[in-house]
Amino acid sequence: MNSACFVIRSVKSILPQETLRMVYFSYIQSIITYSIIFSGNSPPSIKYSELKKIIRIITNSAIRNCCRSLFKEMKSLPLCSKYKYTVSLYTVSNKHLYKRNMEIQHFNARYNTNLHPTTSNLSEFQKGAYCSGIKIFQSPPSKLKKFVE
Repeated sequence: MNSACFVIRSVKSILPQETLRMVYFSYIQSIITYSIIFSGNSPPSIKYSELKKIIRIITNSAIRNCCRSLFKEMKSLPLCSKYKYTVSLYTVSNKHLYKRNMEIQHFNARYNTNLHPTTSNLSEFQKGAYCSGIKIFQSPPSKLKKFVE
């Protein structure tokens, strides 16, 4: 992220804001998506302060400005929302890796269609995309889950 911040800062005087926005989506968003899937939700994976610094550079805003409105102006997702979106896409596209509760419990239960959480003592596995995807996938109401099933 530091090198991405340097790239944006060095080309800012040459390129218009719309081109900087394209550079952001092509270069920085790909780094974020890659690090979300492979690093999970561990704190050192992405520095949120660096991301906010890049957004402020592109939008020519002051250091103390709220970034929520800047993300809206850029038509981009904040890091927490990007994490949920990326992990839920991973879960939906890899549904064959997950088991449902009805495959394990052979009786009719309320949450039969939910994904069955795996048990593991390793915190790295629990923070990874596989386990986090189960938690995120179970969070919306069942009416919305029907659209991805």
